[in-house]
Amino acid sequence: MQKLPIGIQSFEDIRVNTKAEVHSSGGRSDCILENRSAVYIFEFKYDKSAEEALKQINENGYDLSYTSDSRKIIKIGANFSSKAGKLDEWKTEDEEK
Repeated sequence: MQKLPIGIQSFEDIRVNTKAEVHSSGGRSDCILENRSAVYIFEFKYDKSAEEALKQINENGYDLSYTSDSRKIIKIGANFSSKAGKLDEWKTEDEEK
């Protein structure tokens, strides 16, 4: 296993639960990371916009299964650019509990 720069072998070492392609009643979120204090819901786009990714999270209710959860919900929309060859935009929305 390749070492991460800060010496962490995996997300399990920092007690983060990772899920990919998580099904909900409105569709599938690309990635969800959970730790003791927060839930991070990611939606990734390719040559679109971070705003469009956030809109998809909200419209499809990817956060609905966490409504009774006491942790902070952080939604992250990100876009990868084929022209730049990298992540070129991201936006976040926080929901305090």
